[in-house]
Amino acid sequence: MSSVAVPGCSAASAPGRQLPAGLARLSSVPGDPFGVAVTADGRWSFVSLLPNGSGGAVGVFNDTGSAIPRLLRQIPVSGQPLGVALTPDGRYLLAANGSGATVVSVQAASRDVVGTVC
Repeated sequence: MSSVAVPGCSAASAPGRQLPAGLARLSSVPGDPFGVAVTADGRWSFVSLLPNGSGGAVGVFNDTGSAIPRLLRQIPVSGQPLGVALTPDGRYLLAANGSGATVVSVQAASRDVVGTVC
């Protein structure tokens, strides 16, 4: 039987490209942020907010080119929204909530939740 040598472990890191000035913008959010998804055009951001007393939510942010994305609303979700992802076509946001997922229409994000998948 032949064996293969396993490479040793390392904590080394390679230098990366530096972000352009002004690219990173911080925005305060209510609750404890856990995950983020951004639409392809960069106009909408969705942040999963872990419960801090009143239950979990998805924060809906709009970026119209201002210095800081603006929180438009919070969409309540059951459980803990531990992650968010956009469908490949960018039409829907899925927020995993422990027992299923909350489905949000990106187009109607400032108004309502489309449904919950159990």
